[in-house]
Amino acid sequence: MFMRQILALFLFSISPICSAKPAKNLILILADDLGWADTTLYGKTSLYETPNIERLAKRGMRFSNAYSSPICSPTRASILTGQNPARHGMTSPAAHLPEVRLEVTAQTRGAPHQKSCNLKTATRIRPEVPTLGEILKGAGYQTAHFGKWHLGRAGYTPLEHGFDIDLPHWHGPGPKTGYLAPWSYENPDFKEGKPGEHIEDRMAKEATAWLKKRDSNKPFFMNYWQFSVHAPFGAKPELIDYYRKKIKRGEKQQSPTYAAMVHSLDDAVGSLLDTLEAEGLTDDTVVVFYSDNGGNIHCGLEEKDAKGEKYVTAITSNYPLRGGKGGIREGGIRVPAVVVWPGVTKPGSINETRIQANDLYPTVLKMLNLSYPQNHLIDGVDFTKALKGNTLERKPMFTFVPGHGNTPEWLPPSMAVHHGKWKFIRTFHYGKNGQHQYWLHDLEKDIGEKKNLASKFPERVKEMDKWIDDYVAEAKVVVPLPNPNFDPAKFDPKLVGVQAGGLKMPPVKKAPGAKAPPKTVKKESMLGWIGKGIEASVSSGSMKVSSSHPQSFLANANLNIEGPVRVSLRIRSGHAGKGKLQWRRTNQKDFTAKGQSKNVSIEAGNWKELSVPLPVKGSLRHLRFFIPDGKEPLEIDWIEIRPSKGRSKRWDFGVASKANQKTKGKPNVILILADDLGYGELGCYGSTDIKTPNMDRLAREGVRCTDGYSAFPVCSPSRAAILTGRYPARYGPTYEDYYGGGSPELDPIKHPTIGKLMQDAGYRTACFGKWNVSNLNRRRANDFGFDRWVGLHLNHDFYTHKLVRTGELDMYVDGKPYAGKQGTWCDTVFADEAISFIQAKSEKPFFIFLPFQAPHTPIQDPDVPMDKPQDKNRPTLVKMIERLDLEIGRVMKALKEKKVADNTLVIVTSDNGGEQKVSRNLPLGGAKQMLLEGGIRVPFILHWPDVLPKGKEYAIPVNAYDLTATVAAAGGAKPQKEKAFDGVDLIPVLTGKSELAYDRPQFFRRRNIRVRANQNQIRQAAVRQGDWKYLRTYKPVGSDKYQVALYNLKEDIGETKNLATEVPAKVKALSKLLDQWEAEMDKTAEPFEEFASPAKPKNSKK
Repeated sequence: MFMRQILALFLFSISPICSAKPAKNLILILADDLGWADTTLYGKTSLYETPNIERLAKRGMRFSNAYSSPICSPTRASILTGQNPARHGMTSPAAHLPEVRLEVTAQTRGAPHQKSCNLKTATRIRPEVPTLGEILKGAGYQTAHFGKWHLGRAGYTPLEHGFDIDLPHWHGPGPKTGYLAPWSYENPDFKEGKPGEHIEDRMAKEATAWLKKRDSNKPFFMNYWQFSVHAPFGAKPELIDYYRKKIKRGEKQQSPTYAAMVHSLDDAVGSLLDTLEAEGLTDDTVVVFYSDNGGNIHCGLEEKDAKGEKYVTAITSNYPLRGGKGGIREGGIRVPAVVVWPGVTKPGSINETRIQANDLYPTVLKMLNLSYPQNHLIDGVDFTKALKGNTLERKPMFTFVPGHGNTPEWLPPSMAVHHGKWKFIRTFHYGKNGQHQYWLHDLEKDIGEKKNLASKFPERVKEMDKWIDDYVAEAKVVVPLPNPNFDPAKFDPKLVGVQAGGLKMPPVKKAPGAKAPPKTVKKESMLGWIGKGIEASVSSGSMKVSSSHPQSFLANANLNIEGPVRVSLRIRSGHAGKGKLQWRRTNQKDFTAKGQSKNVSIEAGNWKELSVPLPVKGSLRHLRFFIPDGKEPLEIDWIEIRPSKGRSKRWDFGVASKANQKTKGKPNVILILADDLGYGELGCYGSTDIKTPNMDRLAREGVRCTDGYSAFPVCSPSRAAILTGRYPARYGPTYEDYYGGGSPELDPIKHPTIGKLMQDAGYRTACFGKWNVSNLNRRRANDFGFDRWVGLHLNHDFYTHKLVRTGELDMYVDGKPYAGKQGTWCDTVFADEAISFIQAKSEKPFFIFLPFQAPHTPIQDPDVPMDKPQDKNRPTLVKMIERLDLEIGRVMKALKEKKVADNTLVIVTSDNGGEQKVSRNLPLGGAKQMLLEGGIRVPFILHWPDVLPKGKEYAIPVNAYDLTATVAAAGGAKPQKEKAFDGVDLIPVLTGKSELAYDRPQFFRRRNIRVRANQNQIRQAAVRQGDWKYLRTYKPVGSDKYQVALYNLKEDIGETKNLATEVPAKVKALSKLLDQWEAEMDKTAEPFEEFASPAKPKNSKK
């Protein structure tokens, strides 16, 4: 209710009458990034000197509880409009960008480690909003803007917001090129400065000149918005030298450069005060000094003390306040403020009243005896009562910061309420189950916001949270939405408030003759490690690194391992030397702490293992390994970091010793085979209408192959191939069909499967899902090396588990018919079984073959219990694929809960392309049944956090046979010599230890068996080599005549342009290659007895 009363005050035009003599003129000085502790006003600094700001304060009133937004543009817009950023929509410092956005909007998706979405900020003040400059100009004031603007480019400059003059007429967030001339402003009315001239000196000179030339018969409004002390950081050399001598190492504020910048800011204030006095304007001019946000503690500089010793320091410190610029903590929003209202404010007074930047709008108008604009909602509060020395009971004050920052002590998207001694923060959707997270602080007792009292005062939390709801409703605030893309596995609550990457350092400028800064080397084959000042390559079983800079090191900044730890390396060096290990904890922003490095002696000679204990206290975040100088490279086989408790992390660049391989243990393996899942049906493969967050996550965290192939364009032969790792054609024509007598009929003796091989290698094995390789004899998966099988032979109703055509129950447990789960979506049954198998206690690793039935027909709605089979339709197919993704997500969750996800190889692929008419295999041509790309190119994802690189995209053609070989190699299983795999182990390829030839041929063939008339009449053969694909389509049916097609897949992935007549040499070469392959297949293929077709009766007359 009180919010409506507050807002109602500003719905009408008000003409306040001051009992005090109204002021005539106004100078509004706005410092940039000047923190609450950055002046001598509050006794929090012994380094900085601000005598002129003190001089101003002695003439008026300083406020110890002044607030702003924590970032530039939002505060500036609030000062000019009187509105909170939550209302005017400028919520981040994006107003220097070219894009014009007049409204703020809510984003609907965020990064997977974020629980809520950011807002997309407005970048300009809406033209219809009456700004302070426009109001005063309309009241007859001379107006001028000097300095930083940061509220828009052409069309939205100070000249369009009521100011007659704008110098230097610059839209950027800081001085254009730096503080010392030359500045290179492109404004003919602003002359270039002499080399070394400081921009603040120049702006003060321009402002004082304007004061002297003004029309003395008219009042004036000077908007003096300083560039200081925003980045880029630089100052007068003589001032830096002066403050260098004042530095006391160990103090909170240690940057002589920043101290010199504050000094120049203060000098400019002094110049303005001097001119007011000289012009006799002191008694007729209101002077306001304010800052747009708290001090910058996320940037750093390399400084030098008086002894010449170099050190790195944060720009400033807001101590005892918590946080800084960019954050909603006090250090980001509490700022220095002084108001001089001649004849009204008591000289030298200090006021505890809480004020906010948007309060300046109504307060200035009141001091100048001007009316509020009609129909303009104002969030700010007139605090002239406090200026007169009277008590002002401030209503709740709101601060809105709706973005994820990267500054020390940052919080996710939040809104804060200050009232009395209390500060309450709502962090949107960061509580349990998507609820809000709350912070409550008693600022009288805890100015550093160290104690969260939310749980101690639930009624206070409830009340203040209700105030936020009321304000959001009244002001129609666009608030952050929950993030549908959130992945709990990606979220680490310990990283909230931690600046990723440490202090933001300025770019290093190369001096004449100086050595170039160390370059960064980052390669996928380096497995997440990066190099600084090194040359690096991974080949021949190791990573070779050599120094190219005096400071050369390998680094990994994403460790998060609880200390203490032991770092071990297996290395070989051609020369002896000294190395060093240096570390940074999660709660540290840089490497400045002493005692956090250890020297390492490196001997020349053969391979050696180094083992170095590091006394890390807390969580190890960032590790550097400095390598010794030398021309000969240092070889690294592997690096391992082992905590005293918990799981170690290891990076294998070469072949580790047998002892270490035993220690690590064999991985678990899950081979997930979807049924008829098209290439373009996953988000990570371009789908726009299907949400597959779990499969997309596997791709982001692992390897996504863009050119992955199934063995066959239909179900059964494809499954036979992936189970045996061999071409179906090797077994004879029966393995190239799937109808009737032509169905693949694997034999446990003749056709050893990956299940049997993994079982023999010591694995627990299971198959849960569609078997479909023994449709005639109904052999169990158990007969082929699987300890447990729950699944089906053909394709059944997803709910009744019966064959649609015959009504036969087609669900089995170890070969026995099973009706116990009827009514449950069959893929849910298979996922449940996989989860139980994962959770079972065993010392053995497990191999799970998980061939789901979805999205194969029958088309049924997974959200409608016992839904009947439908005609083929896209909407229901979409639901089936999204349900498939959900089941995969459940399995992955079980791995994480069991804490085995990192050492589990998970593969996701499909048995063939998507079904015709309803599936989308785009951008490919063709579909299931065909040897066009849409029938055989499929999703192909491998995920193994302990081994495979993260987020890798692999574009060299790979196939289902490679997956069989990869699974076997991971598990230490070997095929029979006479039945070798037709594929290769992909792990060395995907980790950069070996390469796969781009022109490795990929062969495909589908034969027509002619067992029954008018069935299975497709016969095709194809080979892909490099970018080229050669395709034979046999016509008419039953003949050996064929049509030829040749496609360049690099230029024509949709196979729309047949180049056979244009490139005959390529046709000839690929035709020969295909003939050779077919001849090889015939050597091992078992003959298939053709059945004679029934003779047709001759026509006869009766």
